[in-house]
Amino acid sequence: MTPHAKAPSRIRSTTLLVVGGVLWLLASVSGCELLNDPPIETETPGGIALWDARIQPLMDRKCSSCHAGDAASAGLRLTSWEEAIQGSERGEAFIAYNPDKSVMLRLMTAYDRDPHPGGKNRLTEDEVDMLRRWIADGARGPAGLTPFEDSADRLYVAHEGAPIISVVETNAEVILARLDLTDYGFSPRARARHVAVEPDGSFWYASITSSRWDEPAVVAKFNRSNVLVAQVQVDSPGQLLVHPTRDELYVSVAPDIDDDGVFHRRPDAPRHLTRLRRSDLQRTDVPVLFREAFPLALRPQHDVLFSSSMEVDQIVLVDPLSTAVSFFDVRGIKHLFRHLAISPDGYWMWGSGFWSGTATWFDISDPRRMVQRKSLFVGYDPRQIAYHPDGRLVYVAVRGSDVIQVIDQAAGYIDYEIRAGAMQEPVGAAVIKDGSRLVVSAENETADWPGYHRFPEDPAPGMILFIDTTTRQVRKALESAPRAASLAVR
Repeated sequence: MTPHAKAPSRIRSTTLLVVGGVLWLLASVSGCELLNDPPIETETPGGIALWDARIQPLMDRKCSSCHAGDAASAGLRLTSWEEAIQGSERGEAFIAYNPDKSVMLRLMTAYDRDPHPGGKNRLTEDEVDMLRRWIADGARGPAGLTPFEDSADRLYVAHEGAPIISVVETNAEVILARLDLTDYGFSPRARARHVAVEPDGSFWYASITSSRWDEPAVVAKFNRSNVLVAQVQVDSPGQLLVHPTRDELYVSVAPDIDDDGVFHRRPDAPRHLTRLRRSDLQRTDVPVLFREAFPLALRPQHDVLFSSSMEVDQIVLVDPLSTAVSFFDVRGIKHLFRHLAISPDGYWMWGSGFWSGTATWFDISDPRRMVQRKSLFVGYDPRQIAYHPDGRLVYVAVRGSDVIQVIDQAAGYIDYEIRAGAMQEPVGAAVIKDGSRLVVSAENETADWPGYHRFPEDPAPGMILFIDTTTRQVRKALESAPRAASLAVR
């Protein structure tokens, strides 16, 4: 695919909607009355089955008796387009532009899983076909709008188990898109390892690798409409970091780790970070001497970029202006930091130790004299770390323990932990900028969470959870593509 090639038209829209569990929810409906339906016209004069003209009348006839008001079945309301696209807490109903993956149609047409007991209010073939064409056109609502097309706040989630990147509207807590990398010309073996988004949300980036040695690894640039606008080949791209004030994107080196967590040292592994000019992806290399410099973090003062080796216990400090480097030797047991996070004031940094199962605390108020404070055992395989915007709490996703450990920054100790049934093997963590919600991505590779609506051909769903930072309760759990992994919030 050429660097400026666009995605197919079915994903060229600003958004791809995923809205809450219509069919699974409808499966609990009982007592719906069988109506004698008049023949319907499935198209408007313009060829598009619009919500007001065709879909809402269908919902009123067949669905709204059970899905309306405060007593709506399973919390799903279908009395307006706005309610329908918001969905419920139980997954998805419509995926705009992708009817074959829309749960509503799948449950209607596959495995004889009719959502209406006894066949009451079952949609006719013409009605199903109309819904299919409406979804394929973008699940448009009044005035032809696509769902959340003007939304500004987005969350991007990479997946380790499929060539998919999920795009989430963070305010509505709704999946907008499941971008299939094969639609952009990538191999079915392609995987997005990491994602990053520009401060204004105009562009976002993904490091894309493959399980095949002869398939190139790249850093891809997408615009806000999810159109691929450029890509550049980078050897073993790992984490990404956008410099908020300079035309720079930093790319680390992904370690070679097998499914059992064993490192395979590559003698030819790069001994540098890659620096890309965001505007055109022109690259330069920043030597760091050691192999597999993987985690990335930038002080809010923009004066020091930190990385660490997955081979030796050293932290490298890079001056973004001069690219001069210095090194800090980590003391104590073997850590091998997988993620780094810096406090909003730039005085503190935490690193998650892949080998040690710890979160390690550093004083970086004067980066030239950084101090290693203490290490806290948090559990097997800690991953992404996130600070609350006020700097008081630090969230650590611990994959092997199915938990989020919450550290009190002032005390330097674990304050409490967060667990949830749908949060199996959490790896990604980010806090919404107003501090009200923590977002966690969970791989669920062992399928301990069965999902709301599983089909025989589907693997276990990866999960994206919104957690209230005050009550510590899960607000919404979204089922996504297999092994939801790293995430980035705009």
